[in-house]
Amino acid sequence: MAKKETKKIEDTAEETKLTKKESKKEKELKKEVEKETKKVEKKSEKNTEKEEVKENKTALILSPRLTEKASNLSSGNVYTFNVKDSATKITLAKEIQKVYKVKPLKITIINHPREATFFRNNLGYKSGFKKALVTLKKGDKIDLA
Repeated sequence: MAKKETKKIEDTAEETKLTKKESKKEKELKKEVEKETKKVEKKSEKNTEKEEVKENKTALILSPRLTEKASNLSSGNVYTFNVKDSATKITLAKEIQKVYKVKPLKITIINHPREATFFRNNLGYKSGFKKALVTLKKGDKIDLA
């Protein structure tokens, strides 16, 4: 009987060794899978960040121009925006359709040059800018708030 008991003990010991080896392999596989999923997640995060940056770089409309004159014009369906220097009427029309989902009737672009100023007897400049006046149909509106 002692021989049978020792064989059973040896068998159980071998089984535990095998299960430990299998569990080690499983743990290693799980670690590898986790590493791969982290890599994929990082890549997807980087791609979304790049896409956002690309969208911001290509955005021609910098901001709505919120002045007293612009607010008076907006009551007549004319909205004013600060735009990039590279903006044209056609590209602005496409961007306004994409961003605000409204088709403009007319776009007027005004290029305001820089101004020379004197401050404490030194010559300086106020930076110039480009603005766009966008006219819409009577029923259309753009929510700038």
